[in-house]
Amino acid sequence: MANNKKTITLFTPCYNEEENIELLYNGVNSVTEKMPEYNFEHVFIDNASTDNTLSILKQLAARDSRVKIIANVRNFGHVRSPYHGLLQCAGDAVICIVADLQDPPAMIPKFIEEWENGHPLVLGIKSKSKENAIMFFV
Repeated sequence: MANNKKTITLFTPCYNEEENIELLYNGVNSVTEKMPEYNFEHVFIDNASTDNTLSILKQLAARDSRVKIIANVRNFGHVRSPYHGLLQCAGDAVICIVADLQDPPAMIPKFIEEWENGHPLVLGIKSKSKENAIMFFV
């Protein structure tokens, strides 16, 4: 029997995110497990982290076949590394989620809903923040 479900790729660039990876992974899974009408994969691209980020990602991938890892051999920067990672995503739609937990996984269903409603690009806008006002403005 063919699987006709759409695939959603969740994409996360990483650099020294050892404290956040499992929290992000668990948060994403708690949302996606309530959406059985889709297949999900989670692609992480590690930008040559100097902490345990890559080792944690390998542990996640060993126990969850939906987790894919791209491990850069050196730091390619915050633009080229994610761009390369996006080019490797194979889903019908891609949702970018930053590893520092500033993108709430709870938004995933709304992003998918808007995409299913015909919007080829869906963006979330952060209307307020606990950050310093100057940094938030930037």
